[in-house]
Amino acid sequence: MYTPLALPNAFSPNGDGRNDIFYVLGGPAGSVIKHFLIFNRWGAEVFGVHDGAPGDPAFGWDGRYGGTAAPAGVYVYEVVMSLPGGRVQQYKGTVMLVR
Repeated sequence: MYTPLALPNAFSPNGDGRNDIFYVLGGPAGSVIKHFLIFNRWGAEVFGVHDGAPGDPAFGWDGRYGGTAAPAGVYVYEVVMSLPGGRVQQYKGTVMLVR
């Protein structure tokens, strides 16, 4: 089954149970997130996960860096997906962390 891959353009990790985690939504059945990285505006990696499942919030960013809440602002993400059949696809973009 094919589900289009999607990433929100904003999230608000405020504990209200809505949009608290930034994670990869959808993707082709059998695909794997090879890596999902998030960088701050200075290029420092603030979050990274490898070999995760798309559509699973457990493989997403909760807006924390170094154990504390990351500041509101724009962050850059990079996702590399391993698709069925061995093809690899890369996605890049930005996300707004709203506090």
